Amino acid sequence: ISFTITMDAVAKGGGGWQKVEELLKEMTQRGLQPDLATYNTLMDAYGRADKVDEMYEAFEALERRGILPNKSTFAILVDAFVKYSVKKTQEDQSDQILDTDLAVQFVKDLTKGEGGKHLPFAYNRLLQALARSGQWEHAEKLLARMVAAGVRPTAVSFNTLLGLYGKAGQWERAAEGLEYMTELDLLPDEVTFNCVIDAMAKGGQWERAEGYLRQMIEADLQPTVVTLTSLIDAFSKGGQWKRAEETLNKMGEFGVIPNAISFTITMDAVAKGGGGWQKVEELLKEMTQRGLQPDLATYNTLMDAYGRADKVDEMYEAFEALERRGILPNKSTFAILVDAFVKYSVKKTQEDQSDQILDTDLAVQFVKDLTKGEGGKHLPFAYNRLLQALARSGQWEHAEKLLARMVAAGVRPTAVSFNTLLGLYGKAGQWERAAEGLEYMTELDLLPDEVTFNCV
Repeated sequence: ISFTITMDAVAKGGGGWQKVEELLKEMTQRGLQPDLATYNTLMDAYGRADKVDEMYEAFEALERRGILPNKSTFAILVDAFVKYSVKKTQEDQSDQILDTDLAVQFVKDLTKGEGGKHLPFAYNRLLQALARSGQWEHAEKLLARMVAAGVRPTAVSFNTLLGLYGKAGQWERAAEGLEYMTELDLLPDEVTFNCVIDAMAKGGQWERAEGYLRQMIEADLQPTVVTLTSLIDAFSKGGQWKRAEETLNKMGEFGVIPNAISFTITMDAVAKGGGGWQKVEELLKEMTQRGLQPDLATYNTLMDAYGRADKVDEMYEAFEALERRGILPNKSTFAILVDAFVKYSVKKTQEDQSDQILDTDLAVQFVKDLTKGEGGKHLPFAYNRLLQALARSGQWEHAEKLLARMVAAGVRPTAVSFNTLLGLYGKAGQWERAAEGLEYMTELDLLPDEVTFNCV
């Protein structure tokens, strides 16, 4: 046991498969026999180093010694096989992430003889490994091959596939998957319904999500915070902010305590659905009174609510509060702030009947203020977002001036910067400027892409 645990520490800590082999050699020289845990550790070390041939040889050695593999054995082997296969296809620049026929044969070879009882688990592990790569098409094909091979899927098999459908926004396939599951006389569980409701949410199918919640309750299954938060998300994406808030308020009736995510998604539903920034503030207050701490997503939602209402001072105060709490902003943060700033500035100039749509100096200062300190890495993105906001207003002169200020400030433009400006030139019929813009782009050693040439 001492040797095996040390080998495991080396394998997981990055000490290398060679060191693990050395420890195994010393172990056997002392007359100590490796057991299943030892072989699993050795195979794990090989798998982490993509030494699949050596890993399989260790598995065969285990079988020759009459040691029966367990679920951990197959988990190690399958995970390593998928990782290696994905890596190889990336190196070969192949569109086929995984050869399903090869994967099925691999599983069959592993689970022959005494290992046959682990065949469903091995298939499920293969499905889960595909899920980590987001490959729902391959997982779908693998489940079909599993059934064709006479291996009965389990709830885990379907839950894995349904979860993948949800992440990919494949709500129709999720609905069909649940129907197929019941056709095979497999009982859906809480995880199943959570996956399906999440898929409906991703697709904006709030009525269907409600229907699946009713089915879940009729099946005598208890909704969880994940279930109801996914339903709130469905309402949010469907523009049903009042239903989202109502679901949040009714969580207690199901014996469920809302979490920070539940509140944040409800706030987002209110902000985007027109419930008003005051309602968003009320939800934030209730959230903190419950002892839940706002995170970056919460602050982004609050700033978005303020921005939609042209409450730019409050929006900037929320940004400063985020910084005081040591929360690092992301691209979504700057997108919200810049878009709101431009919208407000354009509205003000229209009210003042000014010819100057946007004060470029003020815009540049705004971007600099936002991206000081840790936010500096987002400076190019913030400039690009400002350019894109100007593009929506058709202001090629202001965009041109802003790009010049960006370069003067030592901020390197990107292809997106030029594509935005070139697109504006195109809409304004400024073909000479478009040609000059492409030439300037190449002078800065920026490679034009398809969008660039389309614009020109």
